[in-house]
Amino acid sequence: MINKLRQYRHAVIISTLFTTLASMAGIFRFDHYVSATFDLGCFTEMVKTTLQGIKGSSGMLLYDRTEGFSHFAIHFSPAMFIVVPFYAIWHSPITLLIVQAIMVGIGGFLIYYLAFNVFKLSKKVSIIVLLAYVLNPLVWSLLVFDFHELAFAVPFVMLMIIGYFKKNNWIFLIGLGLSLCVKEDVIATVGLLGVSLIVIEWLKTKKFRLNGYAVTMIIAAVVGICVAVLVSWKASDNQVPQILNSIIQRYTDSEMIKKPTLLSTGIWYIRYVFDSYSIGQFIAYFAPLCFLPFFSIEWGIPACFVLLIAMVSTWGGQHNYINQYGMTAVPYLFTATIVTLSKKGKEWDIQKNIKWMAIGGCIAMAILYLLTNLTGINELIAPNFNKMTKEADSSLNQIIKDIPKGESITITGNNLVLPHLVSDWDAYEAPTQFGTVKSIYGYPQTNTDYVITDTNTLISQNYRATFTGPIVYNWDIEMAKELGESNNYQLVNTVGDVDLWKLK
Repeated sequence: MINKLRQYRHAVIISTLFTTLASMAGIFRFDHYVSATFDLGCFTEMVKTTLQGIKGSSGMLLYDRTEGFSHFAIHFSPAMFIVVPFYAIWHSPITLLIVQAIMVGIGGFLIYYLAFNVFKLSKKVSIIVLLAYVLNPLVWSLLVFDFHELAFAVPFVMLMIIGYFKKNNWIFLIGLGLSLCVKEDVIATVGLLGVSLIVIEWLKTKKFRLNGYAVTMIIAAVVGICVAVLVSWKASDNQVPQILNSIIQRYTDSEMIKKPTLLSTGIWYIRYVFDSYSIGQFIAYFAPLCFLPFFSIEWGIPACFVLLIAMVSTWGGQHNYINQYGMTAVPYLFTATIVTLSKKGKEWDIQKNIKWMAIGGCIAMAILYLLTNLTGINELIAPNFNKMTKEADSSLNQIIKDIPKGESITITGNNLVLPHLVSDWDAYEAPTQFGTVKSIYGYPQTNTDYVITDTNTLISQNYRATFTGPIVYNWDIEMAKELGESNNYQLVNTVGDVDLWKLK
């Protein structure tokens, strides 16, 4: 038994170090107000309201104050309940970041386990696969984003895949059930994997073989999608499910595709798929793995699907650069790579050249990290961390410290400040470019007791698109002007470029 455990010691060490680094990166970004969007604040709010609901107070399950309704209305993510008991121990957004790092770290170990234990690849090759995972741009795109439920995708899907290859029904079903609880796009990839396994097997052998595991995936995915839509319908007050509206909006909401003919719209989509942003995403998905997933395409097809829906998205935040959504493709990309490495025969004996494959993958990742902004890794290393930013951090910390504590106190802050407020106050999101008329925000839609405005452009809502310069949105400047002209609010404190406004 001890000898068996020793076989995994290098993988455990690498996974543990990776988890520690990922946790530190998340905490560093949180402490210095460089979280990517308002997601960390929203997810913390969901976990907080769920805990309140369980305790029997006024909370509701996964209630998202920013959207004004349950998270189930727009995404099917029961896996978020896993975070609740940890948040009950430590009421902080940092709890979510640590849980995320642990889940992604476990996913890396399971990838190593699949390579070393299930496919019997050499320890050297298996370690190289694990290192490719811990350095992968798609993985770090999630970790330096914020918190996202897709952190659960890799460990849960990998558990299902391990059960599939080991012919262990219990492991397979547990992994399958957990995978269906992550998010609706993960459900879709599970069903697509089942279809892919059956179709590719038939194309290769010209014989139809009933694959019980694949059929189970397909049936489970169909049921899962139906359940997701039904739950969304109920959470949307029996109106048109918000989950459908969000999908339609993400792929049709663009002035550029509102063309007079179906043909012109189709041509626009084709051009969109082959633009520089989409090509950059394609390189980020496959170049670090030396395009090996294409040699076991039945396992790589779900990853291609994830990439395609990113390419055709009309929402710039998904189309323009690699972000957290690529995490859905990771378990399939690495499974396809491992299957390819395990194939025998002169034309498939890639292990003999594994050294050069590893070098090629490292070069590809270095190019991605250094020449593009596909992952935001530059923000992790040096997030505008100069004197002005340090002063802005200090100003925000001082302003927040001066606000009276209490769940009954309402407060509004922008997306970078929101995660620092939700655990201690009844916090609202300030208007941002993500805002819609259906969303519930703080001032001016809701007159909260306090409003924080940060007019420092370095610490404001800063987004950067691939291959372009920075695009800065500082809505707080306009909000501060409106508050100054309002008869409802008075300025009660100013520290640096940060103002605190109080309702009269």
